[in-house]
Amino acid sequence: MIVRSLEKDMESLINEVTELKRKHFDSAVEWYQRHSKTPRILFRVTGYLLIFLSVTIPFLTTLTFSGSKILLSVIALLVAALTGINSCAKWDAQWREYKRAQAALEKLEALWDMQLIEARLMPNKDEAQNRHRGNAKAV
Repeated sequence: MIVRSLEKDMESLINEVTELKRKHFDSAVEWYQRHSKTPRILFRVTGYLLIFLSVTIPFLTTLTFSGSKILLSVIALLVAALTGINSCAKWDAQWREYKRAQAALEKLEALWDMQLIEARLMPNKDEAQNRHRGNAKAV
C-alpha cells in the first residue's frame, strides 16, 4: 500500500513537472524554430542576389545600348545597398545563434526524457523524486 502510494506520488510529480516543461520549455523551442526561418531566407536571398548582380557588372560593361550606363549604375547601387543591409542586419549570425540555441534546448530536452525514463525505473522512488525536483528547477 505504501509502495503504491509512493508510485502515485511519483507519477503525480512527473506529470506536474512535465506540464511545466511543456508550458515553458517547449514554447521556447518552438519560438526558435519559427524565428530562425526568416533570417536564413533573407541571408540566402540577399547572398544569391549579390552574387548574380556582381557577376552581371563585368558583362554589362562590355555591352553598349541605350541606357546601359544607367543600368550598370543601378546594379552597382543595388550591390552596394544589399551588401550594406546584409552587413548591418547580420542575418547569418542571427540564424546561426537561433539554431545553436534551439539545438542546446533540444539537447536538454533529450536529457530530460532520458532522466524521466531512469526515474521511472528506479527502485527507490524517494531518490527518483529528489532527482526530478532538481531537474525541474534546472529547466
